[in-house]
Amino acid sequence: MLNRLYDRYGVSFVRRAIAGIGILVAVIVFFIIQGTGAPTVTEEERNVPEVALSAVKDFGNESSFSIVGTVRAVSEANLQAEAGGRITSVFVSIGDPVNAGTVLGTIENSAEYASLLQAQGAYDSALASNLQSNSSLEEMKVKVRNTYRDTFSTAEDVIRNLTDDFFQNPTSKNRGFRLGGAIGASQFNEDRGEIEIILTTWSDHIATNYEGMSETDMLRDAESGIVTINDFTARLALIIADYDANTYFTKEKLAVYKTRLAGARASLDGALASISVTRSAYNQALISASPDTASQSSALLKSALGALRGAQANYEKTIVRTPISGTVNALYLKQGEYISAGQPAGIVASNGSLEITTAVGEKDLEYIKIGDAVRINNTASGTVTRIAPAIDPNTGKSEVKISTDASLTLKNGSTVSITLSHKTNDTKDTTVMVIPLKALKMLASGSLVFSVSNTQTLISHPVTLGALRGDSVEIVSGLTPDSIIVTDARGLKEGDTVSVTSN
Repeated sequence: MLNRLYDRYGVSFVRRAIAGIGILVAVIVFFIIQGTGAPTVTEEERNVPEVALSAVKDFGNESSFSIVGTVRAVSEANLQAEAGGRITSVFVSIGDPVNAGTVLGTIENSAEYASLLQAQGAYDSALASNLQSNSSLEEMKVKVRNTYRDTFSTAEDVIRNLTDDFFQNPTSKNRGFRLGGAIGASQFNEDRGEIEIILTTWSDHIATNYEGMSETDMLRDAESGIVTINDFTARLALIIADYDANTYFTKEKLAVYKTRLAGARASLDGALASISVTRSAYNQALISASPDTASQSSALLKSALGALRGAQANYEKTIVRTPISGTVNALYLKQGEYISAGQPAGIVASNGSLEITTAVGEKDLEYIKIGDAVRINNTASGTVTRIAPAIDPNTGKSEVKISTDASLTLKNGSTVSITLSHKTNDTKDTTVMVIPLKALKMLASGSLVFSVSNTQTLISHPVTLGALRGDSVEIVSGLTPDSIIVTDARGLKEGDTVSVTSN
């Protein structure tokens, strides 16, 4: 092989190349030999754990613990169906703002409404019979006032809860008639304004205990108001009968309104009959001016009134109303579907005013009080506003309410993390030793903590534990406030060599 290299490159060139390679190998060997003399880091030295030290007294007597809470509206109503049946109408959608008393939907109530009308008729009949036999002038004056008030309730219910559905801003001067294509829309708007004046005046007379009004004036004004509203309702019924001329409501909804308007007119007719009967009885009392005596008709009237109130209550069970103002957060009503009594119908809440509800165990309860500050999701602050005065026997905890200034960032119904503080008292109690749980080493033989010797090895110290405080624990014995211990004993054991990072 060398002969071929000699022939190709020449003898002198090949010999110089071989000499150069030899020198290079010698240099490499020299540096390798020199490197073996450098100190090496053992695996044990590289794995020496680092620890921090602290005096027991520096841990203080306060610790924190975290629990889970639920965001809830301060004002919230979980609505349930009080009667079962087919849902005939739904008037709101999720997200709609509603006022207290707003009807969210109705359940099939033809039978209940018929019973209500029958009870109303029986009551009116019993009232007429009682008034005929009760000629006491003073009591008749009371009955006139009751009739004046009751007819106002009937009139207001028809306007507020039925005919106002056909107007935008019905109580405002800028009201608008919703039925598209209706002839005389401006007249309806004008008539609605006159009715508002009638209802307001009517209500003011009742509020001032009928001051300045005679019984004759009351009956005359009540009759005039009912006649005006009855005429107004009758003209509305004629308008909605023309389905093709109206575009705001569906034909199905207009059909529902047609039925309701018919029922409203029946109620108004009943109110007129009641006024007529009361007027006749009052006039008779004026003539006779004799004291009344208890009679069978009075008992029949009370019985009829009880039946009427019962029928009204059964009818109201078929109407889903919200008792509070707020926003519709959930709606479980769907027109045409069936619903059972007790089944959820919707949730209405005031989403702008939120609070957090949580529960605290008996041991932790003694360390918090109303007014304490808390952290929510480690991003917002809150304040303890209410603490249940007793332990719930079912959960073994007490309910705690927390107000927050983070309503804009929290959502109703969401779950949040709450960090509360344990406090022995308002000032630091130096007689109580408290250390973090992570500073403890839990063994089968007991609990211990570590200190570090001068040789950087761990020394164990058995301790006796007291009450648990969230992520900390009281030390009853085994340490003094000046004891210097390792702040985190996790993964350590006695005799380990460590490196101290702080003292």
